[in-house]
Amino acid sequence: MSQAFHTAPGESASDSGPRIYSSRALELIRERLEARTRCHVLDLGPAIGDNIEFLGRYRCKLYIEDCAEPPGAAGDAVGEPVAGHGLRSVNAPASIDVVLAWDLFDYLSPSALSRLGRGLSKVCKPHALLFTLVHTGKQIPARPSRYLLLGDDRIGYSVLDQETRGCPQHHQASLLRHLPGFRLLRSMLLRNGSQEYVFQFG
Repeated sequence: MSQAFHTAPGESASDSGPRIYSSRALELIRERLEARTRCHVLDLGPAIGDNIEFLGRYRCKLYIEDCAEPPGAAGDAVGEPVAGHGLRSVNAPASIDVVLAWDLFDYLSPSALSRLGRGLSKVCKPHALLFTLVHTGKQIPARPSRYLLLGDDRIGYSVLDQETRGCPQHHQASLLRHLPGFRLLRSMLLRNGSQEYVFQFG
């Protein structure tokens, strides 16, 4: 099944660039980065140069843990991305200040999401922030989108696959069941039909 994903009101896009929107969640993350001498940031997506450059402005120590493995990865009979085992890039407990999960949670099975949530509870400091987006429609792109931190509290994203799959339609309560020790700090519904969440640990 395929479906076009269009630019929503309040977004901008070009034929060659990402769709861009203003993010109140990123504002909260940026305030945390500015308030700390050196934040430890865990990015659960792929290594992206723009994001590394953005976080480098705040003298962050960055951990990259791409938890979305390609469809058909070993140990995943149904071709869904699976959570990394034990967050291998983080070698110290209670060391992370900020987690960037992007839209990963929409692509994990309940068991994989719970496994990841338990791993996050082990590596996050008290009051650490977890940022994620979930889709609210019935269909989502077949693969996680690519997200860019652009500054001025703007986020860019590119849909990498016009094929679609069913959306798990997570909500606050269902997410918290998989995230032990976290509580909701802020939630924002975007005009493109996605929901931004910022959770706080401890």
